[in-house]
Formats: sequence, C-alpha cells, structure tokens
Amino acid sequence: MATDPSLSTSPALIPIVSAVASFAAGLIGAGISSWTIRSTHKQRLAADERLAERKFEFDIQLAERKFLLDARSADRKRKQDLAESVLAGFYQVEAIMRSVRSPMSYASEAEGRPKEELETEGTAKLRDTYFVIFARYDKNRKEISDLLALRYRMAAWFGAGADEPFQKLHQAIHYVITAAQMLVNWSKDADGFRANPSHLTLWQKMEGDIWWGAEDPDRVATLITEAIAAMEAICQPILAEAIVA
Repeated sequence: MATDPSLSTSPALIPIVSAVASFAAGLIGAGISSWTIRSTHKQRLAADERLAERKFEFDIQLAERKFLLDARSADRKRKQDLAESVLAGFYQVEAIMRSVRSPMSYASEAEGRPKEELETEGTAKLRDTYFVIFARYDKNRKEISDLLALRYRMAAWFGAGADEPFQKLHQAIHYVITAAQMLVNWSKDADGFRANPSHLTLWQKMEGDIWWGAEDPDRVATLITEAIAAMEAICQPILAEAIVA
C-alpha cells in the first residue's frame, strides 16, 4: 500500500517541531510558575496584613490595660498618701490633746491672759489655771486645723463614713475648749458657784473635761480613742495594699 508523501514528516522539520514544542512547554511552565509565585505572594501579603492587624489590636488592648492599671495605681497611691497623712494626724492630735489637758502647768503659760480690773487674787489664780488650756491649744491650733480640714477629702475618697472619726475628734476638742471657757467665766464667783451642790457637780464635770484622767470614765479621752480606732479601720486596709508598678 502506497504512503501519501504529504503525510510524511520531513527529517528537516523534526528539530523545528521539537523546538516549538519545547518553547510552548516553557511558556506554559513559566506561566504556571509565575501564577504560583503571584498566588503565594498574595497569600503571604494577606497573612502579613492579618498578623499586622492582630498585632495592632493587641497593642491597643495592651495600651488600654496599661492606662487603666496606671490610673488605678495612681488612685491607690493618692488614697494611701491621704490615709497615711490623716492617720498620722490623728495620732499627733491625740498627743497634742494629752499635752493640752495635762494637769501640770507653769505660771508662764498664763502670761498672755487678758486681766480684768478689780480682779481678786483668788479669781486671777483660778483663771490663770484654766487659761493654760487656751494657751496650749493655740500653740497647736495649726496642726489641729490642718487635720480637720482633710475631713472632706477623706469623705470624697472613702465615703461619708470617713467623716465620723473627725466628728468624734472635733467633739472631744469642743468639750475641752467649752469647759475651759465656762470655768474661766465661773471663776469670778467660784466660792458662791460651788456652794450649790448641783453647780459643784457641774464644775467638777467641766474640770474632768479639761484635765486628762481627772474623771473616770474620761469622756474626752474615750472619744479620742474611739476616733482613732475608727480611722485605723478605714486607713489601715488601704495602707496594707501593695502599689502595682
């Protein structure tokens, strides 16, 4: 059977066909490789973007937590500083009031007392005795006033209950100053005033307020002790807390 010459491949064309096939295969392979690279690059870019977004969100959350932590730490520090100042002030005022109410006195402590005309020696001596309370209190007035001025800050930071110890302390001081004033006034007619049994009882009660330990129970000392205990209950828990850096 005869073969159609047109269907036969010339030996000269074989290299050309092979080269064309190789070139086509190379193009296809290059295209696939390029697509693969672009696809992989896009996936990496997307992964990097997601990672960057997560890192950004984490940084924001971390910054917010740090801000809140710093704010809480700063608040705690302010509360601790206030609590320390107030509690130390209560201890100081207790010592001051013990000194103010000390039964021991010196004549020089009453040198600043205003004298009245026709004041008898007995009246002058009694008034000097009781005036010592005012002289001692005035020497420490600033320390006491500075402490009492903190009552509103304490109430703002620790609640209305933080004002109760201040009220007790203020009442104790009020008892002392009021009693001293009354005794100075009564000294003009001390003998006549004390001749009345009920007046004598009141006189002794007032002396119990101005002199530490002169009366049992000592209501001034009791009030001061209760005020300190109440303030310790408020301040010591916050002072025991650690400050987070």
